[in-house]
Amino acid sequence: EGSLVCYQRNDIESVPGCSGDGISAVDYCCNRPPIYLFYTGNNKGTDYYGLCEGDCDIDTDCKGDLVCYQRRGFTEVPGCDGTGKRGTDYCHHPGGTAPPTI
Repeated sequence: EGSLVCYQRNDIESVPGCSGDGISAVDYCCNRPPIYLFYTGNNKGTDYYGLCEGDCDIDTDCKGDLVCYQRRGFTEVPGCDGTGKRGTDYCHHPGGTAPPTI
């Protein structure tokens, strides 16, 4: 409802803005913080995924100068918060930090 998004989980990944583990593999609605890992689906195509979004496969899947960070399990994604979806690859800024906002 409103600006809430469905946060899809495989296990007990943390949900932005929520505390506790919740029920394993159950999805929850939440407000998404700007640099929180967020799964939007796979094979969405060129220039689709924004900052900390996935599941990208190659750099050209990411918008602008973002690159696809390949990971295993819940490996931390540089410049992004949260655990994300297990084994999902996410777009991030090269060097791991977001550019300053003006």
